[in-house]
Amino acid sequence: MKHIMLDLETMSSKPDAPIVAIGAVFFEPSTGEIGAEFEEIIDLRSSSQYGKIEADTVLWWMKQSTAARDVITQKIASDLIDGLIEFSDWVGQIESPKTALSGVMVVVLITSYCAALTKD
Repeated sequence: MKHIMLDLETMSSKPDAPIVAIGAVFFEPSTGEIGAEFEEIIDLRSSSQYGKIEADTVLWWMKQSTAARDVITQKIASDLIDGLIEFSDWVGQIESPKTALSGVMVVVLITSYCAALTKD
């Protein structure tokens, strides 16, 4: 399988949104077969160093189920850079992956990664 569906949970809808979770799955669109899955919870304290939290998004999260809120407030969460490296390693399992995601997600992921790598 070479296709990846990516889902980012963030604290803003802007390109510099702090990421709180990265989810992904390998899949085959011609058959609907699902492959390996990836999930990494990112510590908001870490990712907020590289992006801006949007009040409307925080209010939206506050209205979600307890289970949804609990996922992003876990005591065990990765530093943003570590989470992005883990995701990169996971994607590296296959040669020439094809990603299915929205344009905003691509911008958020790339912006977060670049900011994390260039911040002093």
